[in-house]
Amino acid sequence: MAYDTFLTAATAAELDRLLRGRTLLEVEALPGRDLRLVFGPRREPVFVVLAGEPFPCVYRSRPDSGRLLAPETLLEDPAPGLGQFARVLEARLAGRGLKGVRHLPWERVVEFAFSPREGLRQDLRTPFLVHEAAPRPARVVLLDGDRAVAATWPPAEDDRLTRGAVYSPPPARAGLSPADLLRDWKTFTGPPAEAGSPEPDGCGRAPSPLRHLTRWLLSAAPALGPVAAEEVARRALAAAKGAMRPRPGAPRTVEDVVGAEVLTALRSALSDMVSLYPAGPWSPAVIVSGKPPHAVLDVTAVPVEVGDRGVLLPSRDVGRALETWHLSRRLESRLDAVAARTRRTLKSALARARRKLDRRAADQAEAERAEEFRLKGELILANLTRVPRGAREVTVTDYDGRPLTITLDPRLTPAANARRFFDRYRKARRAASRADLLRSTADHLAWL
Repeated sequence: MAYDTFLTAATAAELDRLLRGRTLLEVEALPGRDLRLVFGPRREPVFVVLAGEPFPCVYRSRPDSGRLLAPETLLEDPAPGLGQFARVLEARLAGRGLKGVRHLPWERVVEFAFSPREGLRQDLRTPFLVHEAAPRPARVVLLDGDRAVAATWPPAEDDRLTRGAVYSPPPARAGLSPADLLRDWKTFTGPPAEAGSPEPDGCGRAPSPLRHLTRWLLSAAPALGPVAAEEVARRALAAAKGAMRPRPGAPRTVEDVVGAEVLTALRSALSDMVSLYPAGPWSPAVIVSGKPPHAVLDVTAVPVEVGDRGVLLPSRDVGRALETWHLSRRLESRLDAVAARTRRTLKSALARARRKLDRRAADQAEAERAEEFRLKGELILANLTRVPRGAREVTVTDYDGRPLTITLDPRLTPAANARRFFDRYRKARRAASRADLLRSTADHLAWL
């Protein structure tokens, strides 16, 4: 979950400062499930992307990023129905000024409020556009002036988003918000669900103290997000000299497991992190891998230390950091999809080439027996009266006076058996004349 509640708050504040008073010009459907809002003036437009699955987020997009979001770049068209939804938004919102942008506290929800429309298309109501990055699937919701649901993308069967229903925020997630966790610290320090016995990782090893504390924080306050939770745990362990000091005996509380020193440092670090919400100051940055090709790993709005797991690249603003992360993940996802499709195509082509090679190799082997098939057909015709109907084989004398046993198809007449051998003779002669096809098929298979 790279797009966490801190990034949501930072994005809403940044867009509010940038867009307040600007007029919405148009709404574009992008490849996949993304929408782009274009705000005026036309000589200096501002682009805002409302990204859907699989990487939902909201960010300001640079003008020169349009080509990276184009279908020919992503090898993907807009999802069915998205273009129609974009036209609905444009019909309802184009020409309106933006009154403001806000986020819902400790939720990944951003709301755009638009001003009434004047002129020939006068509409004195104040519509809203809401982007919900959670719960999945991510949705964009258009609200009327009375905050009734007018349209959603993707279409929702949830009663909460039924057309005409008064909009209500997504249901609260399990656990507490980080601010509530600080106020009710005993919720965290009391008996944990897994009293001091952390689950091993996939290799059967006990998790590190950092991973241990991060998991506990996220289970108590999921809205904190993995990046911020890990940073809080790291700061706490650094303040406590990196060691958890469990009390002797069977652990009954978190304090029994980690020790009072770490728990005190953890609360202090969490308080520092929560103090950034919702106004900052923010430290937007992109986290990339330390080794080539330096893939984008994550994005953050809060100050973090990444240590050996990557490199921190600070950004001028939240929008640029989110755009870098989102475009990188989208392109990486599409490349993976194209690579998977290419592998499937190559696998099918290899299977067809192998089958073709086997058939042509078998035909070539038959070609070497062409004269044998001709001789057997002639001998059967010369001995038709001696071949009983339904026989499985017959022994005749060949042209050199030697006995020759010929296997027959008991379902065919003697004459039909002779024709079968002549057919095989002609097929073998054709295969002999096309020996180069066997070589070309083998070369094609080697190329694949």
